[in-house]
Amino acid sequence: MALKPVRVDSPAFARLGNITLRDREKRVTRAQTLAYSRLVILAVGMGLLAVPAWAASMNLVTEQILTWYLIIIAYTALHVVVLRHPSLGVPVTAVTTVADLIAISWLVYASGGLNSSLVGLLLIHTTVVALVFPNLFIMIAPLATFGGIAVATALDGQPIVNLAYQVAWYAGLNLIIVATVVHISRRDDEQTREILALEKHLKANAVVDERNRLAREMHDGIGAALSGLIIQAEYLKSMLDEPETKQEAEELYELAQTAIEELRRSLKMMRADFELVPALLEHCNGAASRYRITVDPDLQEPPPGIPSDQQLAIFRVLQECIANAVKHGQAKRISVQLSFRTNKLVLEVEDNGKGFDPTLEKHGHYGLINMRERAIRWGGGFTLESAPGAGCRVIFSVPFTPPEIAVPDELFEASQIRLARLDN
Repeated sequence: MALKPVRVDSPAFARLGNITLRDREKRVTRAQTLAYSRLVILAVGMGLLAVPAWAASMNLVTEQILTWYLIIIAYTALHVVVLRHPSLGVPVTAVTTVADLIAISWLVYASGGLNSSLVGLLLIHTTVVALVFPNLFIMIAPLATFGGIAVATALDGQPIVNLAYQVAWYAGLNLIIVATVVHISRRDDEQTREILALEKHLKANAVVDERNRLAREMHDGIGAALSGLIIQAEYLKSMLDEPETKQEAEELYELAQTAIEELRRSLKMMRADFELVPALLEHCNGAASRYRITVDPDLQEPPPGIPSDQQLAIFRVLQECIANAVKHGQAKRISVQLSFRTNKLVLEVEDNGKGFDPTLEKHGHYGLINMRERAIRWGGGFTLESAPGAGCRVIFSVPFTPPEIAVPDELFEASQIRLARLDN
């Protein structure tokens, strides 16, 4: 069987590993089963309305059947309309199951009590409700219903001994049905969790594969163009004699070098082998050499599993801080500190530049705005401390939660445990 490829930007790909969406789809499917089962029973029940002799054989009055029929059609239509609603679907489904129980109880009692051929409707109802709400406590409702019908029938003069046996018999059947359905549902949920964990892992691998593909394309395209630009700029420097023109060529060469370094760094992140601390250290050393300043890095190795987007955010903030310190603050010394505090990554950058008044709004400068927006995006924090002649201090933090994606070995072990349980 040929496998249909799924794009990483498609809705189907976004659904992979989404346990909330999967649970909702399962609930809706089972609620639909309940509604459609009700419609099938209503269709069969049309015979009681079409042939009054059938209703009379069960001691049912046609007018009463019609009344219940219309009531059931009304709340079934409501159920079908709202069963997909995120907040109303579950309560409306529960209310309609109670209404079903009341209607079936009346039909069973009116058609002969526990001796009626319609008792099977209660067993069908129990099965479908256990599918929708897989819990052992579900059996309390049908047991109470059987008991209520038995008491009402006993008051009409039927022997209590026979009724007690019938209640015990149907209670046993209900227990078997509910226990079986709940057991199957739990096993299904367990297998679903394993499948969702595998989907998460496959989804992560698919994203990595797509990033690797884009990285190759960028390396072969943009990387080659920038390499050619560097070669041409270096050749141009050697051909020029005028100081001003030669200086322009030198700046062009340095810009091309910076661009290709940035491209290489981005490609590393896209290929998922980006390491935050070495990248920060490399940038600090490069800035110290390029701008002829002192950069003091104090970088704590963060825990593994930090999302690449968060690593990129921290790196971009450091880039912006150093650029602002050199370009606007004319700083000669910059200290950089990266630390990990109570599930939070904190980057502190402080310089000895001329500082500024942070309360004054500067139009056309978006570096500080971008840093603040990065912090908001990740639910982190951004603090800026500065004053004229007092340098500048930036504190940028992002929360970090260890990833919950199970690795294949863990999945294999979980599967082996489940299979061992089956064998035993």
